[in-house]
Amino acid sequence: MSENIRTQIQQQLDQRGLYDRLLTTEEAAAATGLSQYELRRGGKEGRYPVILCGSPGMKFRKQKWNLEALETAIRQQMERTNDSFEA
Repeated sequence: MSENIRTQIQQQLDQRGLYDRLLTTEEAAAATGLSQYELRRGGKEGRYPVILCGSPGMKFRKQKWNLEALETAIRQQMERTNDSFEA
């Protein structure tokens, strides 16, 4: 993604206040470009930091995402992937 496009997306997120609150899976998918399925699966497998809302006995618990922590985890995974291809 070019820096110009990334800067535009960053400005839009700042205007909407997405960095100041927890996001739903749908909002996090739109902000990061990942699919909702990838986010849910990655959160369940521990690849992405997620906050589960609701009691542990509930069949379906809501997932909430902190955008800064999510972007950091995505960036770390990309670096690990690049390192494994170079080795």
